[in-house]
Amino acid sequence: MGFQESLEYLVEYARSTFIAFDSVWDCAEEVEGFGAPFGDVRRISIDLVSGMLDSSVAVGYLSKVSGQDLIPWGGAKSEILAKIDRDIERVADPCEFISICWFIVDRGCNSNQRIHVDSAPPAEASFAFWDKGNDVDLHNQRAGNGSVVHSFHVGQAVDAAYGWKINDHK
Repeated sequence: MGFQESLEYLVEYARSTFIAFDSVWDCAEEVEGFGAPFGDVRRISIDLVSGMLDSSVAVGYLSKVSGQDLIPWGGAKSEILAKIDRDIERVADPCEFISICWFIVDRGCNSNQRIHVDSAPPAEASFAFWDKGNDVDLHNQRAGNGSVVHSFHVGQAVDAAYGWKINDHK
């Protein structure tokens, strides 16, 4: 898949659901070729995010507030791209890039709160990580207090369930 096709895919995908940064990274790897140097994939990832922002895709933190999708980052496009680039360097492991940021086209469910891109995450932010179990990848968002607030199965096993499920374990 070429750059433009990957960008169009990501924008279309963001119209229907959340996209974690690791999905952007995967598309960049496909554009550059699997096994491409880290720096090349990093550059293409930032270029893809830039194109997504130009196409009105919002970026920010997932919200743990019921009925809200995303807490958008505020700031200039250059500040947002610089933060993502710094976080790529900070996190360094593509398997952990799910924690960098999330994208979605605003469907009227994003928070009215706009957090400056360099601010600390608000209490309403939810964080994600990958957890593997029973040959199915379980994606969990952890609230600041450590409780699982959302999870979904990603198709590793036959008949894996897809979609969001609220699990509020307090």
